[in-house]
Amino acid sequence: MGEHVRTGDLDIWTEQVGKGPDVLLIGGLGDTVESWQYQLDGLADRYRLTAFDNRGAGRTAMPAGPLSMADIADDAAHVLRALDIPAAHVAGFSAGSFIAQELALRHPELVRSLVLQSTWAACAYVDRVHPLAGRDGAD
Repeated sequence: MGEHVRTGDLDIWTEQVGKGPDVLLIGGLGDTVESWQYQLDGLADRYRLTAFDNRGAGRTAMPAGPLSMADIADDAAHVLRALDIPAAHVAGFSAGSFIAQELALRHPELVRSLVLQSTWAACAYVDRVHPLAGRDGAD
């Protein structure tokens, strides 16, 4: 069962299952918690897994204004801190792998290790092609 976690001015939908070492699961920009369902179901006997809906996906709102990978990485850091998780293994899928890397750069004390899935070498590609990239808040 999930819940909204208040992180500054944003309520982020999170789900947490299992017991054991902490693992934070970060999906792509449009992914919801449900994109991790196989991992949530299959690994909860060994790990405490935390997943969240990114801004504008699922049950997490998209605030007006600019958006960057750094913003979403800070969201992930806020989730960990709000749930009293001192550090976690972090797995990122697709754009979630960029978010995970940014989290490691911005908040290294929160990241025990990184697993990067379906990633690529340069984030500039995301900035050019993703519909949320470079969003300036204009409608």
